[in-house]
Amino acid sequence: MSVARLALASVVRDEAARFGYTCRSLAELTGMSSATVNRCMMGKRDISEYELGAFGAAFGWGGETRDRVRRLWVTSVTGAGEVQHRDEVLACLHAMTRESVVVAPWVLPARLRTSGYHCLLTGRLTRLEDRRPWEAGQHTTVYLTRQAVTMPSALPAHQRAEQFAYLGTLAGSEHVRLRFLPGQITGVHGLEPFEVVRLRNATRYVRLDHHGVTTLLDNPGDVRAYRKVLDYLDSVATPSSEWRNWLREH
Repeated sequence: MSVARLALASVVRDEAARFGYTCRSLAELTGMSSATVNRCMMGKRDISEYELGAFGAAFGWGGETRDRVRRLWVTSVTGAGEVQHRDEVLACLHAMTRESVVVAPWVLPARLRTSGYHCLLTGRLTRLEDRRPWEAGQHTTVYLTRQAVTMPSALPAHQRAEQFAYLGTLAGSEHVRLRFLPGQITGVHGLEPFEVVRLRNATRYVRLDHHGVTTLLDNPGDVRAYRKVLDYLDSVATPSSEWRNWLREH
């Protein structure tokens, strides 16, 4: 089952709850059977184009919402679509994200970099999608190692100061929570960067980034395994209140 299908099902469930529809009442409104509506809402079957249109009419989807949901639908039913349209899927999922936890053992995630730091790492100017704003209602926790913050070692002093100042600003944000990990810690060395995401309806998935390829995991066992890693990291991380002291050590 693709993450895109789960996300689409979560949209239908959330909209039904918002309007106070039951499976039976939504079935009567759309002309589907209650069983079909239930399976669509639980992500147990692909939603057809006709059914998507019927849900859209029932929920009054228009404009940006209609376009976003349609992109999710396309990627959920087109086999390799989740690879071909990965950026669109991730953008749609981001719009429905309530909480995410990022583990960055090697380098700072793009959203935590200043323009100078980003350009030094990638040789490219910061893209708009890399600098998307921290949206209201979304909370992000980021676990950082000293290697992630201080690399590359050739970072000029003024850019290093600028980067630290930016991290300090983020640490004071109500939407961002930075957690700092010790330099040597079992389970972090060699660990792939990953992100555990919770959507607005509490659906969770894991996003892995490896050699420029993004993989989305929605299997409950996989999600539990990565959440156990987070529990361990939380037990050894420097408290958020001590971020100033942690940064001052560099």
